[in-house]
Amino acid sequence: MKTTIRMNQLRVIIDSYQYPMPFKEHLQDFFRQNKNAGSKDRKELRHLCNSYFRLGKVLIQLSFEERAYLADFLFNDRAILENHFNLDFTQNFVQKIKNIQLLFPDFKLDGIFPFEQQISEVIKSEKLFESYLHQASLWIKVSPGKDRFVATELELKQIPYEKINNLSWKFNPDEKLSELNTYSKSYFRIQDLSTQTTADYFQAADFEKWWDCCAGAGGKSLSLMESTAKVSLYASDIRPGILNNLKERFRNHHVHPQQVFECNLEKESPNLPLMDGIIVDAPCSGSGTWSRNPEHLYYFKEESIEEYGQRQERILDHVFPLLKVSKPLIYITCSIYKRENEEVVSRFCAKHSVKIEEQKYIEGYKNGAENIFLCRMIKSEEAGK
Repeated sequence: MKTTIRMNQLRVIIDSYQYPMPFKEHLQDFFRQNKNAGSKDRKELRHLCNSYFRLGKVLIQLSFEERAYLADFLFNDRAILENHFNLDFTQNFVQKIKNIQLLFPDFKLDGIFPFEQQISEVIKSEKLFESYLHQASLWIKVSPGKDRFVATELELKQIPYEKINNLSWKFNPDEKLSELNTYSKSYFRIQDLSTQTTADYFQAADFEKWWDCCAGAGGKSLSLMESTAKVSLYASDIRPGILNNLKERFRNHHVHPQQVFECNLEKESPNLPLMDGIIVDAPCSGSGTWSRNPEHLYYFKEESIEEYGQRQERILDHVFPLLKVSKPLIYITCSIYKRENEEVVSRFCAKHSVKIEEQKYIEGYKNGAENIFLCRMIKSEEAGK
């Protein structure tokens, strides 16, 4: 009886979902409309939905119910639904994979990730694919000098964590850290470890002008200002709502930017002074983060990769004239598709006088974090002639 109810609820939730709306929002709407769902119901349904999406399109020939049963088995140590295939839920993950392959020889980990052939060979591995079967850890960046206060509250609330270093701490992904008093005081921010790592490549100096041109929530701007508070910071984004949140976040962290403004960098170059450094955290597929948002593994369309690549090229073309000669342009995506990364950089370098100083993938999957591509380029003297 319970299995029938849960399976029907699962089908209703997934059938009514309209991608690319964030699935978390869709699920919240469903629970608001179905107030009779208790906390256990919500937890089980959330887990079943995410488990179903984590299978991607592998074994897509199976029925909806069969894929739901398989997902339940693979991602649970006890059955939420009935044990349809009569398998041992207490087995470890490797054993579970082997059992599924005995039932379905076509099951392969690389089949879970969409358009696997487009993934950069630099980062592609079985361990990478396996990482998307689990939700990435939750990470925070503690504000300098505030670690004692944060640690005290965590101990008081009995919230376990692991210190990677003095200011980068790792948590279970289900922790509700935004409810903490030290969070409301901006003593720490929720920021993935890989994103924190990108700040190592900025290398800004006092009194320089830096532009975070696709600033979003402002995490990279905050990291920049923590490295040298005497930078003149410019921050922009195409979304006015995001900019309002960004201004408030800057106030909470006592950051005083030179200018925060709305700009569509796919169409224009803004009127700004020449910059000593530009950070382009470009809009992208987000494929390096899909362990947190597994609905993309099921719904993402291949043509979107090319669309993002073209958008990224237009943005780079419009920011480059505003960079001083011999100064860095930091190109960042949270994608693992080469069309958004190495190919964008290659096409950009073919059109502009620029040299690559460092290009790499930050392989977050090795630490329970997100995967990021970063390229630090320097504007050549020829560009100023």
